[in-house]
Amino acid sequence: MSYTQKLLQTNKNIFRTSDLAILWEIEDTNLLLTTIKRYIEKGTLHRIYKGLYSKKPLDQLNKYEIACAIGGSSSYVSGETVLINEGVIMQNISEIIVYGQTQKSINVNNQQYTIRFANEKYLLNRVGIINNENYSIATKERALVDIRISNPNYYIDNEKGIDQKELKLISSKLQIS
Repeated sequence: MSYTQKLLQTNKNIFRTSDLAILWEIEDTNLLLTTIKRYIEKGTLHRIYKGLYSKKPLDQLNKYEIACAIGGSSSYVSGETVLINEGVIMQNISEIIVYGQTQKSINVNNQQYTIRFANEKYLLNRVGIINNENYSIATKERALVDIRISNPNYYIDNEKGIDQKELKLISSKLQIS
């Protein structure tokens, strides 16, 4: 099976260099990087940024999928992004917030992505996280807990939208007082 067939056969849209090495079973780094470069030139792969590639053009990708790919394994969309979408806070924040293993901010295709560091014990505890096919997103209660871990006095515009029982359940499962 050719590299292109392997690429098209997977449901995954975004790949790290290491993902492509495994998918294509290439151990030689020079061969891998040359193959990636040629696939970019042919338009089979699209560069998101160094070390991160897509089989679809950037404007055809789900922004949350890009966000979680940037955030790395176990990352998920949360914080203000979820709370704004759910009508819990009314601020105008255009960046997409992700909780992940590192802390960084990056602009891809005129969209700002902010990755907030989360302790591994919170990342691996998936209570209140909805796992979609190519990305994960927090429920509004989990997003609020995530924000309150770093800012206990975070202001909420619309508390009616929060299920207090679910909020307490998630807090207790994450062992947050």
